[in-house]
Amino acid sequence: MVKKDSIGLIGWSWGGTTALFAQKFSKRLNLPEGGFKGTIAFYPNLVHVEKKRQWKGSGKINQPTLVLYGKLDVLESVNSYKRFLKKKHPGPITIIGYEGAVRKFDELGPHRLKNHPRVGSFPKAFHKKSFENSLDVLAKFLKK
Repeated sequence: MVKKDSIGLIGWSWGGTTALFAQKFSKRLNLPEGGFKGTIAFYPNLVHVEKKRQWKGSGKINQPTLVLYGKLDVLESVNSYKRFLKKKHPGPITIIGYEGAVRKFDELGPHRLKNHPRVGSFPKAFHKKSFENSLDVLAKFLKK
């Protein structure tokens, strides 16, 4: 059985960005209970969407939202997260940046470079301390 008042979103990278978009558009989607119960976004690509018309023209996030990212992620910008918080969304938004972590801090594997056709090379690596903390943070967020 699905509890329609308890459906949340979770996504990684572009999936995290899409989850945030869905929250911003939830009023237009005519969802029950004011939208999704909450959203968790792992290293969303805010720096790539924040200036896009679709992002700026969409609504406010009204539900609890958790964003987790590595502070050494070269595809992101700490400033994009700061600008996101300055938008004064009504929903409580928590953003946690992990020191020493790069993209994919929660994906098992050694430090390596990934080549992407549009953004070039970027490092990704498992970061045990960040991963373990993210599990604790996730558990607390989901309990609420």
